[in-house]
Amino acid sequence: MSPVPSGDPPPTRAYVPPLEPAPVVAVVGRRGRRRRSGSAGPLLLVLLVVVMVGAGRLTEPAAHGRGEIVLEDAPGAGQHPFTASVATGPAPSAATPATGETAPGLSGATAAVITTVRGSQPGFYGGTRNAVSCDAQRLIEDLQKTPAQAAAWAEVEGITPQDIPSFAGGLTGVVLRGDTRVTDHGFIKDHPSVFQAVLETGTRVMVDHFGVPRVRCAGGSPLGPPVAVVITPRYVGTRWSGFAPAGVSVVTAATQPMTTLVLVDGAGGARFSRPVATGGQADTDAPAAAAAR
Repeated sequence: MSPVPSGDPPPTRAYVPPLEPAPVVAVVGRRGRRRRSGSAGPLLLVLLVVVMVGAGRLTEPAAHGRGEIVLEDAPGAGQHPFTASVATGPAPSAATPATGETAPGLSGATAAVITTVRGSQPGFYGGTRNAVSCDAQRLIEDLQKTPAQAAAWAEVEGITPQDIPSFAGGLTGVVLRGDTRVTDHGFIKDHPSVFQAVLETGTRVMVDHFGVPRVRCAGGSPLGPPVAVVITPRYVGTRWSGFAPAGVSVVTAATQPMTTLVLVDGAGGARFSRPVATGGQADTDAPAAAAAR
């Protein structure tokens, strides 16, 4: 199983889907009679876990069952986007097609997750000083135009559709400075799908006040912490220049809510501070200690 960090406090309103009880499975005996299996019986219990959320349903594509992790390049909208892009600024360069093969010589554990990083680590995220990376207001407006999308989006984030303006308005737009593993979601008909993904360096995301990515701005897709892949992972999608499974990071929640993020300016490389839930208008110089790291 690929290691996924544990023991860290979850971000605010972290999405944790409840599990239905496993159904009782009917099994045919040697004489053709059907009998029910149980935990105390000699027959193998087949466990079927169905993930349910409220009145809706989260469905996982079959690809996830095969240990596939989708590579999502920075400029692309991703699988079944929720909205039009709300990313701002110049578009990142395009990626090249992936082979869909696991990197040779790497175990499933090594290939899936290598580095864990606190969302509060200074300089882990980037941006452009005094410039917004993601348009939160446009995300809110696009979701509110279609109630089905808004309901599915809110379902993933663990909120109600009425909470979308306050929730999205409390996020902070930043730019990934390294390939990052997440749980991503798409919108299919009237419900969210869920799949494991790696987001390319340069992807614009919105993070909460624990520094955890919650939205992929190119498609308005809600994000969550990654889930372990129980077999050797197979990367599919688009493979960009420089991608290496051993270079992928996972973000864990800060130990306490943050009031500011220390970002790296993509233009000159200098560090600056951005108050959470702001879009660049309140950026200031980074504290001396953070700027020196």
